[in-house]
Amino acid sequence: MTGDSRLDSPESAGAVSTTAVFGNQSWVQKLIWIFVILAGLYGLYQAISLAWVCDDAFISFRYAKNLIDGHGLVFNIGERVEGYSNFLWTIMIAGAMLFGSEPILFAQVVGIVSYIFTFLILVFISVGLSRQSKAGILIIPIAAVAIMLQFDSQVWATSGLETAWVTALVTLAFAILIMAESKKYFLLAGVVLILAVLSRPDMMIFYITALPYILLQSKRPVNNFIYYLLPLLIIFLPYWIIRFLYYGYIFPNAYYAKLAYLPWYTQGLIYLWIYLKTNYSLLLLILVIPLIISRLTARFKKEKCFDSRIERAWLLGILFVGPFTFYLVRIGGDFMHARFFIPMTPICFLILETAISEFVKKSRTRYIISIGLALSVLFRWEQFPEERYSISGIYNEFDSYKAEDIERARIDGERLGKYLLDKKAVVGFQGGKAKMIYYSELPAADNYTEGLTDEYIANPPYEDRGRFGHERGIVEKYMAERKINFLTIDIGPVTPNRVGVISFDGTILPIKHYDAQLMEELKKYAEVEFVDFVKFLDDYISSINRISTRQLQADYEQFRDYYFSFNDDPERQNIFVRVLEDRMKQSSQ
Repeated sequence: MTGDSRLDSPESAGAVSTTAVFGNQSWVQKLIWIFVILAGLYGLYQAISLAWVCDDAFISFRYAKNLIDGHGLVFNIGERVEGYSNFLWTIMIAGAMLFGSEPILFAQVVGIVSYIFTFLILVFISVGLSRQSKAGILIIPIAAVAIMLQFDSQVWATSGLETAWVTALVTLAFAILIMAESKKYFLLAGVVLILAVLSRPDMMIFYITALPYILLQSKRPVNNFIYYLLPLLIIFLPYWIIRFLYYGYIFPNAYYAKLAYLPWYTQGLIYLWIYLKTNYSLLLLILVIPLIISRLTARFKKEKCFDSRIERAWLLGILFVGPFTFYLVRIGGDFMHARFFIPMTPICFLILETAISEFVKKSRTRYIISIGLALSVLFRWEQFPEERYSISGIYNEFDSYKAEDIERARIDGERLGKYLLDKKAVVGFQGGKAKMIYYSELPAADNYTEGLTDEYIANPPYEDRGRFGHERGIVEKYMAERKINFLTIDIGPVTPNRVGVISFDGTILPIKHYDAQLMEELKKYAEVEFVDFVKFLDDYISSINRISTRQLQADYEQFRDYYFSFNDDPERQNIFVRVLEDRMKQSSQ
């Protein structure tokens, strides 16, 4: 960036050529570029070394796998539920898988490339804005450096999710809009932002908030406005109609599962405050934005539009950051620390960069502030000192997933697939176990706790707010209707000679509902161990007269939920019913 207020004058536009910016630089500028390059290399190294995969990514992987296998864009074969919220990202993964690419590697590579691309866009913006200044003014790309030094951006450069990808798209659209010189640029910006919306629906906020910017940045905005809207009509609208006809809901299933339609301002403010405390340099925005608004207001009263790129960057930056922050606060943020703020963070740093260049006139002071800002980003305030540390239900998700967890999930999933793939079995899974389900390739699995992939679980009324995104709880009646056989719950070192537990060659799961026919089929595998419940019932019945009435009633209720409700076994069930009725008659006499 530059530090000369004369960049506001249209006459100075284009005064510095690319050759002047890169060819005849002072030794200070060369040192700055060396520092920028080093920051870029450091950020790249960190992103690669921190590479990880979030469990939610495996939901998209499973949708992608089912798509290329010819089952449609579904989680369970034959069930149309939009359990992902990143359509374009999922399609990209499906395309990569179709050509033999491993989805984890593909997602991580695209994420890191997107991260570097965001860095390069920010450098480009700094250079582009400097072209409105006089020769000799130093370029200090603070935003580019900050992004490469910020730990949260390094973490979310991978994760297997679309975060880094949509961040690159939003930053690219921002650059196009503030540098736009003709209507074709607004068309391109519209396309880029619609791609971001297809990758994550809440990016629509950026698309919408760019509309007033387009109306204000020029005295004749009609053509620009129309061209910007074309991608919405030509790309997004047909997509939305098709997905609505396919799934039958206005929003993705996660919108309902996570209660995104209900405001939760207190939790959202906590989410915002944790991010700002961790990245405390961004608190400077509280001081900077009022100054910027004052400058923009004065310019608009005088000119009725914003011609300079600095003013455009400020206007669009505030329109992007303000409404999106309000949206995140309203919905309660997220249970994953920083994730939802990452797409707008480059814009936040750009606002700070331009403010420093404009409001700090002394070069030495500007250098000191820039260095201080970079150091404050590098040495952040760690809010999560240990694994699974929670602040109001918010976690640093990166600490929760290790490489060995994926390998363990792959082994467990493949074992389930080996023994259950051709069986009519339903496995219930909770958060953290989507990767096991992905590797199992089972045709039916239910997210019975969060409801991300289950239409019924996502929609019943909630009782109270709890951990964000994990408030639906367990619906026992529905689990019975779905006839869920096994649950992917970690139950520790339990031996399979206990009722209600099954071992698939060492992968131990609780049995939720005992299906006698299914379990009979599993008996043929020597590696599958469990207690034969039919035999257990016969042994129990043989000693039924020695069991107290209270114990018998409690046991029968459990047996009914576990076995009798799912198996046609009137002979054994009638024994329990008859004995209990006889005892009740005796006690009443």
